[in-house]
Amino acid sequence: MELDASTGAAIKLLDALHNQFDDWTLVNLAYNAGDGRVRGALRRAGGWRGDPYALSLNPITKAHFSKLRALVCICTTPERYGLDLPARPPTAAETAVVVGELDRRETPATAGTSATHVVARGDSLWDLARRYGIKLENLQRWNALGRKALLLPGQVLRLRAP
Repeated sequence: MELDASTGAAIKLLDALHNQFDDWTLVNLAYNAGDGRVRGALRRAGGWRGDPYALSLNPITKAHFSKLRALVCICTTPERYGLDLPARPPTAAETAVVVGELDRRETPATAGTSATHVVARGDSLWDLARRYGIKLENLQRWNALGRKALLLPGQVLRLRAP
């Protein structure tokens, strides 16, 4: 099968990152943030302990990792989400649509984990409560926020009861 140049370059980068880190979680983080940032985060953390969210990395990188985990969960157990996926692998365009939907919805990583949202510029509690279909009061209580709380970009909010 003939790969386009960008796909071939991405595969080479993933292979090089896997040779460097020998752990697919770290490979994914490095693919998004860069290997130098991941090495620095590992050094600051005193080594790899298996929890990507414990590393001091950009919230965008952590959100990227969560979206990839969500995609893996959806693809490996589609029946859990009421989906009937095709037997063939998706095309690049189909994958882009799924990933685009995850970006747009900021879907929580998995149903069994404590779902979070990384605050983006312009987010408000009211908008987030409506987007995720939860009561504003619950969102405030779960995050110990008052009615006039100021949200900061990069802040992580709980979307479920702790």
